[in-house]
Amino acid sequence: LRYRCVEGYVEKRAPHREAHLKHWLPLQERGQFLLGGALDPATDAYLAFRGIEEAELWKLVKADPYVIAGLTLEQTICRWNVVIGPHGLHCYPAKCLLLGYTYVHDVLEKRGPHRAEHLKHWQKLNADTESKGQLLAGGAIDPPVGAFIAVHGLEEAEIEELVMTDPYVINGLVPSYEVFAWNVVIGLKDSPDDWEERKRQRIDVADASAIDVE
Repeated sequence: LRYRCVEGYVEKRAPHREAHLKHWLPLQERGQFLLGGALDPATDAYLAFRGIEEAELWKLVKADPYVIAGLTLEQTICRWNVVIGPHGLHCYPAKCLLLGYTYVHDVLEKRGPHRAEHLKHWQKLNADTESKGQLLAGGAIDPPVGAFIAVHGLEEAEIEELVMTDPYVINGLVPSYEVFAWNVVIGLKDSPDDWEERKRQRIDVADASAIDVE
């Protein structure tokens, strides 16, 4: 779900913010609200969900206090096929980065030889025990005109480096991209135990990758 925000959105939202967050809280508690928050600067806001029908989501959008108060100029829903993640954070709000790819028009035909390496390229972010970064969710939108990848704990320069070494970019499947600062204020919640378990899994993956298997 994308909200296109009015000018002065940050100041104008203040009287409605508590009600807005409370409006979406039940979906978070049911594990259906993946990630949500405004970009910085707040030209747009992105909210990602799972396990909810589009018609039901539209009803929630129309009842959102931000929408009722006229803080959004436009609301758009598209399908996001998440193939890496989703992973939650154990503390919100969180400063994240949202990477947006634009794909060539025939990407489904052209991506085949490069897809496994592309996924491996981004999955290593969660497998690298030395990395402070975490890939929260990533995948193409439907129809596949582009893709979104959400990360936490990385600087923009680090994302730029990952983009430049992405097999999709190297092989001309991504004619353009943008990196946005994303202030995520609601989403999946990991407990400290979940976080420690994920760290152990990252260590296990790293150890396994160092073993030669014939």
